[in-house]
Amino acid sequence: MNRYQLRKARAIAGVLVLAAAKMPFPVPMTMLPQLAARMTHEQWVSVSLAAGVPVADHAAKVLTVALLSNLT
Repeated sequence: MNRYQLRKARAIAGVLVLAAAKMPFPVPMTMLPQLAARMTHEQWVSVSLAAGVPVADHAAKVLTVALLSNLT
């Protein structure tokens, strides 16, 4: 893990938390790590771009899931 990957993971986790809160039927925080882990490549690219980071690689995805797991 390096700080660059951690910065990307934090940005992506933030976007996912905000998106979950704005859903018409809010997604429980306990489900966010599972949803992030199951994202397809296309979904992961969309979330990465929405977070304003280059498409994050596997290390950033693992860190994102870990960060979301720590929120619950």
